[in-house]
Amino acid sequence: DTQISCTTPAGTGTVDVVVTNTDTTSGTLTGGFTYNTAAAVTVTSVNPTSGDEAGGTAVTVTGTGFAAGAGVTFGGTAATGVTVDSDTQISCTTPAGTGTVDVVVTNTDTTSGTLTGGFSYIPPGVSVTSVTPNYGSENGGSMVTISGSGFAAGAKVTFGTTEATDLVISANTITCKTPAGTAGAVAVTVTNADNSTDTLDNAFTYIAGVIGDADGNCTAENAAWCVDIFDALLVAKHAVGLDATGINLAVSNVDCNTEVNTYDALKIAEYDAQIVTSLPDCN
Repeated sequence: DTQISCTTPAGTGTVDVVVTNTDTTSGTLTGGFTYNTAAAVTVTSVNPTSGDEAGGTAVTVTGTGFAAGAGVTFGGTAATGVTVDSDTQISCTTPAGTGTVDVVVTNTDTTSGTLTGGFSYIPPGVSVTSVTPNYGSENGGSMVTISGSGFAAGAKVTFGTTEATDLVISANTITCKTPAGTAGAVAVTVTNADNSTDTLDNAFTYIAGVIGDADGNCTAENAAWCVDIFDALLVAKHAVGLDATGINLAVSNVDCNTEVNTYDALKIAEYDAQIVTSLPDCN
């Protein structure tokens, strides 16, 4: 008749404590209990502020009011490995995600704090590994395939500083038409719309005096791989390492207006690089 044990209800401030018997008799302790004000949950920083889209970035979340059992979300997706180090710090690992997202800490009593735009996911990096074929006319117009990874819709390709055209893009390959250039090797750069970029140095070599002429013969309007036979053989000569004088073709009736598929011309040069027929002077 001298002691009661119980659990407090929710409340705020300082309150009276009243005991009432079943016969309605009661006693009051004025100001007998004070509710502690819970620290507000805030999220002030995340370190680091960015990481891979695949997730797995270890981060430290700083703020106030963190309590044991608190959870952390990145853009609404729960983080893993959450450890409440103190009431001002949480360690965790990011989930997978994209873009810039809010970071939210929620205590077990549902109080929460949000850092708007607190973390940014970084897309996979662009990588350029090869260009095939890796040589072509200084007049441009060669169709090439760029291999690599991380290519995205809207990507741009430059040969040196000049942009390529007619791009067909997939995640791991880009086919495109080379711009005109100056004889010699140039870097090939792929840049996605988000400005992620990679460059392969000396990836493409421009060859002087090949493919097409000032009169517009064998332009892209004829066919994608249409070239003057003389020019095609010069490209083939470069590919198979023939010297400047040792290039002829094992067919008859060749003149400067004869057109041939570049691939076929290259295969002819691979098969037989012997002098059998003199080529006309097309320059």
